Amino acid sequence: MICKTFSLECSAKLISALLLCVACVGLIGGCSCGPELDTSLLTGSPCRAPCWHNIIPGTSSEEVVHEQLESSSLVRKGTVRCDSAEQEGVLLTMCAWRDQKGDFNRLYLHDGKVLRIEIELDYDLTLGEVVDEYGPPEYVYAEAGGSFEYAVFLLYPTQGLGFTSYVFAPDAAKYIVSRDIGIVSKELKVEEAIYFSPTSLRELFEEVLLLSPSRVEHHVINSREWSDFGQVELAQ
Repeated sequence: MICKTFSLECSAKLISALLLCVACVGLIGGCSCGPELDTSLLTGSPCRAPCWHNIIPGTSSEEVVHEQLESSSLVRKGTVRCDSAEQEGVLLTMCAWRDQKGDFNRLYLHDGKVLRIEIELDYDLTLGEVVDEYGPPEYVYAEAGGSFEYAVFLLYPTQGLGFTSYVFAPDAAKYIVSRDIGIVSKELKVEEAIYFSPTSLRELFEEVLLLSPSRVEHHVINSREWSDFGQVELAQ
């Protein structure tokens, strides 16, 4: 009787230990705890930005785009769609898809090559972490008002990268000092990363983002050379 009781107790403890071990492996490996996340901005895998998962702005063709998107574990199956589009009179092909979390991503092709890639981040990345990884940006653009209440853009035109951070009311008030001054904080969360072929600031707005002539001038004038985190002059 003593041996039988001991055996049952040992078996129960062994089963519990095995279940706990399996749970821990799942948590560590991330196999069953949620969708795969795209942390390539920090890992540089499978390629370093502005390359995004083997799609290279200025180089990759639409055929390559289809091949990479359809085979990527980061892309939700059956969500890739490519259609004709037009921006400021420029004919484009826009390919859009959803990631495994359901976020909407897109890229644009012009003359058969990738013009820019716009990725909504599916994990938390701060502006401070961006600067730690890629160094000080060349420019910062910040504006108050509009649909986002407060927006900050860190621009690395010669590296082919841009990062956007949006803050909605009522939190936006924490970052707006006055009509003319805002705060760029290390803690601000990056909402979207934009990948493009390295270029100049003006050409970024003019030839990559395809803004209207008046908007190009506005953004060039209001993009401030980077100094540090803290107060920044807002776009007017």
